[in-house]
Amino acid sequence: MPAAHPLAHQADRAPPDLAGQEWIAVLHKESGLKHDNSVAACARAGFTPDIRLEATEPLTALGPVAGGLGMAMIQHSLPQHAPAGVVVRDLPWFSYRTPLWLAWRKVDLRPLAGISRPTQLQQAGVAV
Repeated sequence: MPAAHPLAHQADRAPPDLAGQEWIAVLHKESGLKHDNSVAACARAGFTPDIRLEATEPLTALGPVAGGLGMAMIQHSLPQHAPAGVVVRDLPWFSYRTPLWLAWRKVDLRPLAGISRPTQLQQAGVAV
């Protein structure tokens, strides 16, 4: 969430706190179903995200968050890559999970691939 947002410095965040907030969603190019599933998970948790913008990748979504345009959800492997102006907070009560498959080219210039590859391999127990 934006560092200047009132919830950024609140000790705990509950679903009602997130209701009515503006969100930046990560658009899942390969399947609209993942987008629908994540919105449904929000509803099951007790809030409906007011999606104002869509980004093509999680790291791309963090730019508008830093600019104060809304909140975004990212995977657990990315908080250390959040830019200045973004505060990352865990939502332990939010249970949405999605499978993550890793396959890459030896030379991949996309920032997310280069940043997340070592973290994902480490979390999977593979020596990096």
